[in-house]
Amino acid sequence: MVIQEYEAAQKELDDYEKQSDDLEQSCDRLQSKILFSTKNQSDSSKDFESLSLNPDQKSRRQKIDEIIYSQIKSMCNDPFNKEDLIIRDSYTQFKIDYFAKFLFYHILYFLVLGPFTYFILRIFETKQLLINMGFYGLSRSNLMQTIQWLTLIIPMYLHIFQNERGQLSKAMLIVALVQIFLRSMIVAVRYATTVSSTLKIQQDRILTRNELESEWISTGWMDIKPDLLDKEIKCCMIRNEVENVFFKIKFFTKINNDAKKKLLDYNFVRERTYDVKKERQMYQQNLKLFIQESNKQTLKSSNRSEQHIVQVENEMSIRLTQLEAPNKQDLYTQYPGRLVFREMFLKIKHFVTPYSIIHFIPVRFLHSILPLMIELQEDYTAENVDKINQKYLDYSFWVHNVLLLFFNTYMWSLNIYFLAMGNQDMKRRLVAMHQCEANLEPNRYKIKERFRNFTLINYFDAKSLLSWMDMRMMYLDLGQRFFIRFKAFATIYLIFYSLVGGLFLAWYFVLHEQHNIQQSLILTVGLDLIVVFIFLYELFNVGSKINDISNNHLLRLSEIKSIMQRILQEWDYSINSQETKEALLNNTYRDAFLYFQYKIEDVGEKWGKRMIKQSMNAIDTIQERLQKEIEFNPITILGIPLTMTIMNVIRTSFISLIFAMINFKLKII
Repeated sequence: MVIQEYEAAQKELDDYEKQSDDLEQSCDRLQSKILFSTKNQSDSSKDFESLSLNPDQKSRRQKIDEIIYSQIKSMCNDPFNKEDLIIRDSYTQFKIDYFAKFLFYHILYFLVLGPFTYFILRIFETKQLLINMGFYGLSRSNLMQTIQWLTLIIPMYLHIFQNERGQLSKAMLIVALVQIFLRSMIVAVRYATTVSSTLKIQQDRILTRNELESEWISTGWMDIKPDLLDKEIKCCMIRNEVENVFFKIKFFTKINNDAKKKLLDYNFVRERTYDVKKERQMYQQNLKLFIQESNKQTLKSSNRSEQHIVQVENEMSIRLTQLEAPNKQDLYTQYPGRLVFREMFLKIKHFVTPYSIIHFIPVRFLHSILPLMIELQEDYTAENVDKINQKYLDYSFWVHNVLLLFFNTYMWSLNIYFLAMGNQDMKRRLVAMHQCEANLEPNRYKIKERFRNFTLINYFDAKSLLSWMDMRMMYLDLGQRFFIRFKAFATIYLIFYSLVGGLFLAWYFVLHEQHNIQQSLILTVGLDLIVVFIFLYELFNVGSKINDISNNHLLRLSEIKSIMQRILQEWDYSINSQETKEALLNNTYRDAFLYFQYKIEDVGEKWGKRMIKQSMNAIDTIQERLQKEIEFNPITILGIPLTMTIMNVIRTSFISLIFAMINFKLKII
């Protein structure tokens, strides 16, 4: 009799768990419907209200079943699911043969033939490709390259054929030749990392200005627009095998209506104009207000309010939804990971000050004019009046130096601008890693102020945790071809200027007595080395921070897992206790109680505990993957992982070198 009663009770328990499982699956379908549905937000709210007001679980299930089929249809609304992309175009390979070919083409153009290069290369290449390269036709690129060729070739001609008296200095010409060689290599890197299908298109037809700009680093990546960013994200998802229909995220943060439109409407960026200045101003204002209001909170008042509205200037008010308590719809809504990733990346752009070539022109102008000033000072001290008059009244002297002054100023600024953009890109990736850390940190005061208003991911949802891992991988892989270009630029500069630096040090310590080199050339080379190595050091330092911050992610995941374990231990006695809920001090546990209060109401206590266990299993998987990423896939230069240990070695070496150079001259020791 007892055994029969036990079996009956066990069967009843199994039926209950099965109903809970079915109900949870139905709730997931409802959440996905809210996510992908083309219905407006008021309709979505009504669906949740009708679900919450119905106390009967069977009636709730019937209500959910009514919208399952429409939910399945709405999940296919993402245009990405219907697009057919060439898989090979998602991957970037550095093509050595293309690099060598285009390097030769540009050296031939800038140092020899200029626009006349077209007539020779036309034998081997199509007219369309040469026009797209700016070697022929009426275009801005062709005009700029022709001017650059003239400002270099005329001084070269004067130096070769009209320098019998030696009145033309070699220093500025040597610097110009170095800069044009680096410039040719930078352009060759771009063609070597362009996907094959794009190169084929360039050979077949003349590209529009917008199509050309999409391949340029400045406009196609650093100032990337949302439509181009969408394309880069899709390619990144293909490379990392991120499945679009599984890539979805829940938040613990209440999302305002404007942000919801961006996160739920797949056509938003096509129908709206993206104004980066306006977006930056709005974000900075929102961040400032968020920090001001969050700093006013005390331990007892830190529990979020229903509405948080702040009055600002001109009698305008701003609603800070980040400081408001989320409702059931906020906690249950799953947002498309692709759109979340896009908006978060666009937000990251506001944290890094963009570089402009104009920033470098004044510095380089002073740098370029220094050799002339040194030469003038040397001539003045020589007191040879006839020679000075003859030299400075010669038109070739002024044509030679003025043209090279313009050429060196512009070309050096342009070359160093590409290295600076590499720094900017690396800094954006570092901010992205800080954002990933902030996404899992409910205690906003443990985060730097500038990162506090990043949205908090629902880490009690296993799907959101796995999507967080997908986002983290994609942040480091996004814009792969541009990242490969930046690494190539850094490698070229590192190798070339290391050789130049070695020769400079050899002259400084050993050969300065045997070889008398122009003072202007020594000064120019020395300043060049200082500027380039400062940028390279900054680039490597940021890369090492990116590699190092992965350990912070592992630590945060471990903290979350311990919190989940504590909640499981206290579950049976506290999860339904109103007294316990009111006595909680930490936002982590407050968020958990708020979320599971809704879950228990809908699917029961057993499923809530199962969700926590699923999230803990997901954390184990993520931690294992992160450890492998740290070990086998760090950011490297010349195959060497960038770590803080490497940076300490570099700093120590430079300090020792500076001390040795000072000691060599002053004989301190």
